[in-house]
Amino acid sequence: MSSNFECEEFDRGECGCSSTDDCEGRYCVPRADSPPALCPAFDTVEACLAAQCHAFEFDGVLLTLTGDTCTCTPGQQLCVWQPNDATGAGGDPSAMFKVETGEVMVFSATYTEPPLGWESCSDPSAPPACACFTPGETPCE
Repeated sequence: MSSNFECEEFDRGECGCSSTDDCEGRYCVPRADSPPALCPAFDTVEACLAAQCHAFEFDGVLLTLTGDTCTCTPGQQLCVWQPNDATGAGGDPSAMFKVETGEVMVFSATYTEPPLGWESCSDPSAPPACACFTPGETPCE
């Protein structure tokens, strides 16, 4: 991120931002293209949907790697938001990692666009726990 970043909303609904030029920065996006709330903070489907987030009602699997040992923690339920209401393409499960924490989760389907804050385990910056997942196979079995 930029070491000095400021945004200001003007009367006509326009947004203007400025930042120092030190490698990283942010930009404004239209409200329709940004999440309505901090979606991962909701722990029930009802609260997630009431906040206009997208609930994934499935038993996700959290993957962790300790040394050479993969561990699976099933039964994870996520409240996430997908840009432009992108939806799952269906098919086989896919592994994604949370960009902010490196947490790796097996989603129930392959998605055309990952939920906000998540990236595919095929990304070059994927954490080591992504190696616990092989497409077409059930992890930790």
